[in-house]
Amino acid sequence: MDFITKAQLFAQDHFIVIAIVLFALLAVCAFFIARHNSRAARKHDTLCAKPLSLSPGEEKAVKVRYARTPKRMIFLLPAVLTTDEDVNAWADAVAPRLGRAFQAVSVETVPQGLFSNAKYRVTFARLEELR
Repeated sequence: MDFITKAQLFAQDHFIVIAIVLFALLAVCAFFIARHNSRAARKHDTLCAKPLSLSPGEEKAVKVRYARTPKRMIFLLPAVLTTDEDVNAWADAVAPRLGRAFQAVSVETVPQGLFSNAKYRVTFARLEELR
C-alpha cells in the first residue's frame, strides 16, 4: 500500500478524533484573533483621546506591552510625537477608557540610547492588584 491509501484508511478509522483536534485548533485560533482585535481596538481608542490625538500613521510607532502580575499596560510613545504636558494630561484622561480601576501609575522619560530614540513610558495598572 502506498502512503495515500494508508492515510485515507487512517482518516476513515479516526475521523472523530481528527475532527475534534481540528475544532480545538480552530477554537484556539479564534481566541487569539479575538484577543488581538480587542487589544488593537483598545490601543486605537486610547491613542485617539483628545490630549494626544495621534494619527493612524503615528499610532504605528507606539508600542503597547502587557504584564500580568500585577496587571499592567505599558505604552511606549516616541518623544517626537508629543510633549511632556500632553503625555501627563493624556495619561489622566485615558485611564477610565482602559477598563475598570485602571490608573496611570508612572510616566517616565526614557532618554535616547545608541540605537533607540527618546520615548515616554506610561504605565497603567489596576489599583486593587497593587494594594
